[in-house]
Amino acid sequence: MFKPGYLAKKFLEGKRLLYLHPPQMYLFVSVIFFFVFSFTINDWIKEANKANKEIAKSDTLLSFSEGKGLGNLIKRFVDTIPIAMFFLLPLFAFILKIFYLRRGPYAYHLVFSFYFFSFLFTVFCLIVSFNRFVTEIPMEINWLIVLSTFVYFYLALLNFYNRKWFTTLIKSGVITFIFLLMVMPFASLLIGTFAIINA
Repeated sequence: MFKPGYLAKKFLEGKRLLYLHPPQMYLFVSVIFFFVFSFTINDWIKEANKANKEIAKSDTLLSFSEGKGLGNLIKRFVDTIPIAMFFLLPLFAFILKIFYLRRGPYAYHLVFSFYFFSFLFTVFCLIVSFNRFVTEIPMEINWLIVLSTFVYFYLALLNFYNRKWFTTLIKSGVITFIFLLMVMPFASLLIGTFAIINA
């Protein structure tokens, strides 16, 4: 959490008995996150279904599958996230490989990606847990924490690849932009696929 790029670097240096294997850590953290997040998702689905039922009562032409249309859409979207990450994480590593072509084989970038996404899931898990079980954090603070992950990503790249700070700053911004550009169409495709399958 406080040493960006450290675990990936140590793993590749051969110090592998002291830390969780990258895929194991990613799986462990992601399972905890989706477990905690499921409570919030259930609340969203209940609220969405409640709103849909009100619409269905007021207009029979907008029945939304007996008042559960939006709730089902939210559920389908959340169900696609683990599957999407199965494809997006290797894609993220591939983007890193392109930008750091001479900095080791693809597996090196995959190790970095596993640890970085483990960090992201840890941050999101802490945000969701605190908001639900302790006290609600102001939205501005939530967004500030989320934006701080970009700073973490820059520092992780800087420590892991040992390149110049300005070059790393440019690359971190471009990599983030390209990845986010790919996430939205990919997520939309998965949602559409699941909607057709479950129709």
